Amino acid sequence: MKSTDNFKTAISQYLENKAKTDALFAPVFSKENKNIDDCCAYIMGVAQKLAEDSMKSENGHGVGLTAKEVFNMAVHYYDEDDIEVGQLIENCQIIVNHKVELTEEEKAQAKEAAIKLCIADEYKKLHKKTEKPKAEVTEVYTQATLFL
Repeated sequence: MKSTDNFKTAISQYLENKAKTDALFAPVFSKENKNIDDCCAYIMGVAQKLAEDSMKSENGHGVGLTAKEVFNMAVHYYDEDDIEVGQLIENCQIIVNHKVELTEEEKAQAKEAAIKLCIADEYKKLHKKTEKPKAEVTEVYTQATLFL
């Protein structure tokens, strides 16, 4: 699955959940002239403009947006009827954070692997040759004195 597909999925899920829980947003979300592809193109266009503005500054290296910022842009796209969308940007890098849900079996396997790794580390520590510190050789200088 391409990163843009993951992005579309994340945006769609958020908007669908918002439409189910927010009675005011539900009719806005069901507008016939709006779709998820144009919504994502709008968000990516705004992000590209922010990145271009960042690159113009001295320390610019691109742009990073929080999930809240992206979701707010998606809601804004659906709220506005006359919004300029632009084209979907294909040559870009989108990173989508996902919350991973593990099954009980996967959790047990991960726990077992962690225990094995911990045991192996402790075993190495126990069987590692410990070098005794060498005694320091100190030279004692005596100085003859003429005064007694």
